[in-house]
Amino acid sequence: MFKKLCLIVLQFLLVNVAIACPKIDGVKDVNCDGRLTIVCFGDSITAGYGDPRHLGYPGRLNKLLPHARIINLGKGGEKTPSALIRAEAVLPPIHRIDYFILLEGINDPSTIPTMSMAVQTRNNLLAISGLLPRKTKVLLGSLIPNNEIYYDSWVDMVNYEIAPYVRINFNSLGAGILSADGLHPSAFGYKKMADLVYKRLKKE
Repeated sequence: MFKKLCLIVLQFLLVNVAIACPKIDGVKDVNCDGRLTIVCFGDSITAGYGDPRHLGYPGRLNKLLPHARIINLGKGGEKTPSALIRAEAVLPPIHRIDYFILLEGINDPSTIPTMSMAVQTRNNLLAISGLLPRKTKVLLGSLIPNNEIYYDSWVDMVNYEIAPYVRINFNSLGAGILSADGLHPSAFGYKKMADLVYKRLKKE
């Protein structure tokens, strides 16, 4: 009777024990499908504007994660209301996303920025995040600094509102990552962004 009970317990443990998902290029394969799928969603910064090599941070991230499938869904000039509509259309066909990196919101103000506008931007970003399957890890990024007076206070407002949800602190890289236009990163800046994302992914 004791042996039988031990066998039952052993079978239960073997069936219910959690098997850790393997790592690909040092990053956890969240859904254990043998493929690392990372979607980078955002505006012109995600698209890589201002980068002479047209890689942006997603392209440079792919060099750090050569066996990953990295999808760049950056769109220049986009505001978060439009981004939410676009996300509803383009995300469902992409199956089994492991990580979703979201960096958007700099383009939202069309008038003098206010905190109420920043709250709406935050809500739009959270709505986009809510479109992802439960198993997908959403990594919201803070807005990067810029040298435009008009946008400077806006960056602070948005980053304040999204602070509890931010997983990648792009703002911590400082204005030294910017190109001559004062808005988009330089090639060096995009590399710094990719390095920051890579370090975050390895901790997940």
